[in-house]
Amino acid sequence: RGAVLPMGYLRETRAGLQRADLLWLSRTDLVSPERLARLRTELASVAPMVEERTVEITLSALSKCSPEGPQEPLSAWRDTPVIGNPGAFVALGQRHGLKIIASHCFPDHHHYTAAEAIMLVQIACSAQARIVVTTKDAVKLRAFSHLFPDSTKPGSVWVMTVRSALVDDQPLLLAIDQALQRQKICSY
Repeated sequence: RGAVLPMGYLRETRAGLQRADLLWLSRTDLVSPERLARLRTELASVAPMVEERTVEITLSALSKCSPEGPQEPLSAWRDTPVIGNPGAFVALGQRHGLKIIASHCFPDHHHYTAAEAIMLVQIACSAQARIVVTTKDAVKLRAFSHLFPDSTKPGSVWVMTVRSALVDDQPLLLAIDQALQRQKICSY
């Protein structure tokens, strides 16, 4: 969809891209090679591009979620029924083997209530599934961790952490160097 939010996925108009010194293409592993090639061609004259793709996905129980906490590779969850939020999150989970049996969409930057946390647990428990959320949602749901079952049971909340990497970092380094030179700051 080539429309600006909320009707599409663009954060600003295509004309607004002309102000960019660098274009950052995220989640490039979620589009077909043909679509990615068309996008590269379409944007090549606008600005240099960097491409980011998923390298690793892990899941951590909400109750144990911390950078040092125990994590499980997503491959360990293959065919485990889960409930997650729509869009790229679901596509990414499915691409890496999650069996998503339901999804529930809350608006971006949503402030969860106890009633909503209980509703998610009820949906997940009735489907014998676990709940998988983004790290952004986990921060807000942590306040309700006392309402969620133990991590071994249906209805428990798990946090999907995505680690990504640039396909080629040279365009980024060049754009930073050029920006520093424009500002008359020493370059690396």
